[in-house]
Amino acid sequence: MCLPSGCPPDEPHGYNRFFIVVTRPDTVNESRTWMCLICGWIYDEATGDSDHGIAPGTAWADVPLNWTCPECGARKEDFEMVQI
Repeated sequence: MCLPSGCPPDEPHGYNRFFIVVTRPDTVNESRTWMCLICGWIYDEATGDSDHGIAPGTAWADVPLNWTCPECGARKEDFEMVQI
């Protein structure tokens, strides 16, 4: 890395020989499941809900707010993430 006094002759300006790789647990490509607290219906991100316009692989965050449970009509906020 260049110091205020200048760069060493063998390092280009702005070069940094140190770096950190950060990974977040939520970036793992595992699908999650969400359960309706009213009727127990399960939304699986891997399968989506193609009968109601939600493509397979759609993350829960990308499901529209006006989507409702296909079994009981519960709203999206009535779902909770569960591990199966």
